[in-house]
Amino acid sequence: MSVVARWRGGMLAEAEDRNSGHRVLGDEPEPLGGQNLGPNPFSLLKMSLANCTIVTVVGEAELIGAPLTSLEVEVNHKQNKLVGGPKDPEQRTLRITGFRRSIKVAGALTEDQVKQLLWAAEHCPVSNTLEGAVPIETTIEHVGNELP
Repeated sequence: MSVVARWRGGMLAEAEDRNSGHRVLGDEPEPLGGQNLGPNPFSLLKMSLANCTIVTVVGEAELIGAPLTSLEVEVNHKQNKLVGGPKDPEQRTLRITGFRRSIKVAGALTEDQVKQLLWAAEHCPVSNTLEGAVPIETTIEHVGNELP
């Protein structure tokens, strides 16, 4: 399983999953020297965590028979410093120091089912991978039968 990324000029890169053929553009916002044609690398990482969380929670809901009707995952991060973009030498020491993942679930769910879905979210494969490197704080909110 491999991904290859190719530079497309400026700060733009195109990444391809060699197994599925799916492609994603990654870029920087205009103030940081990019064209804003795709998410920046930190956004792609957060998207990966959010998507993995959704897939895992949906799978767990199906496994335990939880009547999940809606699901939303928001991921934010903290970083050790603010830098001026890819050309800033300070970027070489920039790193994410933690993630905050907020999950909203809807459906006629019991408290035990919500707890089980939270456990599953905290153990999605991307969480398992990142958790050893940076802390991930996760909250879950049962918002009734429909997401607002």
